Amino acid sequence: MRAKLQLFGFFLCVVLSVAGLYNVYSDNAETEALAMSVACGGAKDCGATLTSLVRTPFGQEIELHTKSGRVPITCVRSFYLFGAYSCTRH
Repeated sequence: MRAKLQLFGFFLCVVLSVAGLYNVYSDNAETEALAMSVACGGAKDCGATLTSLVRTPFGQEIELHTKSGRVPITCVRSFYLFGAYSCTRH
């Protein structure tokens, strides 16, 4: 029983590590587009430009510059390391 529990723990650590690496190093063009949409209030093109991007296994902190000024956006997955991204302005 103990060996099975250790094996399960090992595989759980591997899966979570791979998910974290994927969140940090995968293509995030879709997430940036979602952040720009949030920053622009749903408008097609408000001239938002990316000024800062911080990616972690748990989310992304994106800072955009629009005509109205600096707009910080936080994007997180629906479950800690898995699921679709949702972005909010703060």
